[in-house]
Amino acid sequence: VKASSNRQDCQTFVLHGENHTLGNAVRYLIMKNPETKLCGYSVPHPSQHKINLRIETNNEKDAIEVFRTGLQDLDQVCDHVLKTFDVSIPFG
Repeated sequence: VKASSNRQDCQTFVLHGENHTLGNAVRYLIMKNPETKLCGYSVPHPSQHKINLRIETNNEKDAIEVFRTGLQDLDQVCDHVLKTFDVSIPFG
């Protein structure tokens, strides 16, 4: 991950080896944060395996912290889905 700006409230992160799967999920969760003014992502070219994730925050809130919180929220959602699946479909 590489941030591209010196401003704390406005950053573009380049995530290498990622695609729409992570981009859309993390964008959705970051937009749910009330500190977020704008969050969007793009895939520069279909043959490039990277996404550009843009975050702009309210009130000079640090975009890196909003990004970190979004990733933590996504981790919690994934854990919940896995636990629910394991309970619903027992193996063995």
